[in-house]
Amino acid sequence: MDDLRNASGLDQGESEAIAYANEKGGDVLLMDEARGRQVAKTLNLYVMGTIGVLLFAYEDSLLTRLDVKQALDCLKKANRHIGDDLINYALSKISK
Repeated sequence: MDDLRNASGLDQGESEAIAYANEKGGDVLLMDEARGRQVAKTLNLYVMGTIGVLLFAYEDSLLTRLDVKQALDCLKKANRHIGDDLINYALSKISK
């Protein structure tokens, strides 16, 4: 774990999550931070972030279009580092 942290420059929480997922397996690693996602993908881990969780919940009818739009608006207002291209992608997926 310390080797992963030192080699990747990730913080402790991210490196621990990646190391645990790599060791124990699992279906998906939830992570938003770009550098952590890159490292996890090099280890062939499946990574999903906040937008992916919202879209997954929408596809499973756990959230409505309005719920997702409101969540996206909250993320933008909270100055989360989510690019407009990703927001637009999510909106296109719920506008079908």
